[in-house]
Amino acid sequence: MSDSDDRLERLEELARERWGENWAIEQTHWADGTTSEHVYHMRGPVDVEGIDGRVLEKDLLVLDDEGRHVVERVRMQTGTTVDREVVSDPYDLVDESVPFGLWATGHDGQWHRVVELGTDEVTLACGEVLKEAKISRRPTDSQSGTDDSPVERCNRCLQAEHDG
Repeated sequence: MSDSDDRLERLEELARERWGENWAIEQTHWADGTTSEHVYHMRGPVDVEGIDGRVLEKDLLVLDDEGRHVVERVRMQTGTTVDREVVSDPYDLVDESVPFGLWATGHDGQWHRVVELGTDEVTLACGEVLKEAKISRRPTDSQSGTDDSPVERCNRCLQAEHDG
């Protein structure tokens, strides 16, 4: 049995304990030959104060490299995350000081993943530091240009996010 099969088996076990038969596993195969996977459980539509339109809530269960798990509850609207909270983190895996879903546009016009907020600068996942950057609170997959055209994300930031 491969490591991937072991991870999928562990995810399935944890999902069945938590949600019975109401869950699905998503697995991503990356260009570098690695894979990542998580389980999701749809909780359904919820009302969120200050948000117009339909908001869906789902739980995500992910494993670290040692098989420890975290469950996060995510609220999304038309593919955009509007809220996120850690629901279960028995192994203290989540670093709450790292901002979730914050991206900044750099002078190169690319979106960069923010890993640390300073008073007048931000540190990016790719190692660069931007001064007086315009920060947009957006989820990882929802950056958009002013004309709603696809935007370019920094490959080094994406790789750092993938590597965790």
